[in-house]
Amino acid sequence: MMLLFRSDWKSARLPSHPTSSMRRILCAMAVFVSLMISLVQTNLLHSSVTYVWPQNVGGDFDAPPQYNQSSSTIMEARRLAMDPRSRMKHHFEQLIFHNDRQVKPLSLYHVVPRQGPSLDKNDIVLTTHLSHTKFQNLLLQLQFWNGPASVAVYIKEENEIDLLFDFLEEHEQEVRQASFHIVMEKTSQLQYPFNTLRQAALDGVESDYFLAMDVDLIPLPQNCHGNLTETLARIEVPNKNKHLFVLPAFSIAPSPGEKFASPEMLPSSKQEAKKMVHQNQMIQFHKNSFPQGHRPTQYDTWLQNVPGTTTDDPIYKINLTLEESVRYEPYVVGYKPGIPRYWEDFRGFGFDKISFFRECYAAGYRYFVLKDFFCAHLDHPNNLRYQNRMRKKNIPYYRKFDSYLEVTYPETKQHRIRIK
Repeated sequence: MMLLFRSDWKSARLPSHPTSSMRRILCAMAVFVSLMISLVQTNLLHSSVTYVWPQNVGGDFDAPPQYNQSSSTIMEARRLAMDPRSRMKHHFEQLIFHNDRQVKPLSLYHVVPRQGPSLDKNDIVLTTHLSHTKFQNLLLQLQFWNGPASVAVYIKEENEIDLLFDFLEEHEQEVRQASFHIVMEKTSQLQYPFNTLRQAALDGVESDYFLAMDVDLIPLPQNCHGNLTETLARIEVPNKNKHLFVLPAFSIAPSPGEKFASPEMLPSSKQEAKKMVHQNQMIQFHKNSFPQGHRPTQYDTWLQNVPGTTTDDPIYKINLTLEESVRYEPYVVGYKPGIPRYWEDFRGFGFDKISFFRECYAAGYRYFVLKDFFCAHLDHPNNLRYQNRMRKKNIPYYRKFDSYLEVTYPETKQHRIRIK
């Protein structure tokens, strides 16, 4: 239509003094061209990124920010569309600074997509999350996983966007199998939104199965993805979508005189892991601070199993009690369709992961432990006093979640058991 107007205009013999009707035609053409430019700018600006705008009842985040089209040119819009770094900075500039827990961060999906062929629906994708301080942990996790991953990165200052993209450019080969999503907000007081990031990573999974991890946990043994995918394929349980498959979690303490456990201390096989456990070099995760979080995994049963026994069932069942279900927070392989969502009201430490597994139990999920797989945490200094403060701040939101469970799953009676 625009070309037709241009052709007519060029071929017409205009009088030296345009009439009023001709002036109206020229004005209409000018308006039309302006609208077309705006449409091109908008389409280029938002291409190739899926985003979810934060929700805030009565606040400033009820709708996407309004872009100042008059300050952008077509070339600038094209640059934003082609350069993820610039596009993320543009999104960040539009955010409004706040310290309100009711305001949800902005989630941007597949900002840097995974490289490689499309995934089979039965493939397992590792889900993980982090801020810019944990980039080296991510490299180690991806190295041992050696498979597709969905990674959510938290951004709350503009310079962290540069830190992320500098890291991705420097380690392009190491992260090529990972898809990166960004969860961003402008804040100075709000704590790390664990469950919002976990949910973003889960939403970004491109297959039916996921391995839910935190970035400090290393999936083992090495080349975990390939071996785990093969094992899952031969597991015979009815209604696999209602089952969660647990990787027993362990802690590796630093060497004497050191503050951080070294990656060189990671066991290369289950046999080596069993030896480290017997020598007290590796223990159940959170055994001394919160043993209920992983005790139902039945570590003694896992340690007694001979790894790689082809005639043996690769899993054993956990008969989780109601009392145990309100404290259990393992690391699991799960079936994505129909899985409960993470409760996103929590900030910082306390109740975040437990709430997810409480709802899974209430929704009828059952647990099985993978005999030949595990994960390990390289211990580092923790500020327990700070974590306890965060936990207390989360108590009102945990009570809100408890009420949600009571209404949604009244038959489970979980709401009658309180975590002290």
